[in-house]
Amino acid sequence: MDAIEKTTAPLFLGILLNYALYGVLSLQLYVYYVNFRVKDRRPLQILVYSIYILDTIQTGLTTWDGLHWFVYGWGKASNLQEPVASSIDSPFLGGIIALAVQAFFCWRIYQLGRSKILSGVIFAVSLIAMGGGMAAGITSVILNDLTRVQKEDFIQTYIWLAGSVAADTLIAGATLYLLHRSRKNSIPETNMIITRVIQLTVQTNCLTAAVAIVTFTLFIAFPNQNYFMCPPFFFAKLYSNTLLAILNHRLLTRNSLMSPPMIVLGTKIDDDLETLSGLPSPGPRRPASAIVFNRANHSIDTGMLSPALSPASNNVRFSALPDFK
Repeated sequence: MDAIEKTTAPLFLGILLNYALYGVLSLQLYVYYVNFRVKDRRPLQILVYSIYILDTIQTGLTTWDGLHWFVYGWGKASNLQEPVASSIDSPFLGGIIALAVQAFFCWRIYQLGRSKILSGVIFAVSLIAMGGGMAAGITSVILNDLTRVQKEDFIQTYIWLAGSVAADTLIAGATLYLLHRSRKNSIPETNMIITRVIQLTVQTNCLTAAVAIVTFTLFIAFPNQNYFMCPPFFFAKLYSNTLLAILNHRLLTRNSLMSPPMIVLGTKIDDDLETLSGLPSPGPRRPASAIVFNRANHSIDTGMLSPALSPASNNVRFSALPDFK
């Protein structure tokens, strides 16, 4: 591969993957809007739509980068050394989006474990990672030369990427532990849901952590190449898609509970199904007098429950699932 191709290929692939994940994100947002625009609380909706707006801005800035490098600067090798807007759309905006999503996971962990210390530590690590990303972006703007970034922007980039890996690993580990702990006294239907939530959480957080590790490895292993610039173009989209995948997963959870002969109406983990995975319950909570609704004879059955899971247990709080329209 020629020198010019080694320079342009990472930029071109990064921009293409950014567009691809933006398309996936748009589809996920549509699914979320159709199913949860009324049910979810306003703060959560503001978070979702704000992240999508930031991602749209990031995609626009990425388009500007591509036009400068491959259209207006066609045949001009010097243009490839200019960061254009990549310093802002990759580490700067990417750091803000990552912090917003990680803050949501911190809140989710608090809902599951009620530990302010654990949630606070993870949020602090996420905040440090965002600070590193913003500092890396600002330094790149000042340098205005991509060939100098790896030498003079090393510490900021290290804090950004290492902090992201640490935060994602802590989130995955904490959520895995808390959800696994909640399985011990749960009924089989609940265990099935918890297993799915565990799988989704570990997969999504491990994916973002892995991409951060790959980026940092490229940054260190190839000091004279810009290979490391490919993943940051779509890094923020991974976080945004992770958030919406977690939220939209409630649809699959509900569908799994609606199969005959029984519908689970409550769990011991929290006040309703949504908080089973640490998610906010959509709409007002309503009390329920039983756990299982038998679809065969339309009767409510509490006799199937063990004493530990009976409505009289002090460790159990019950509520009906909100209706999905």
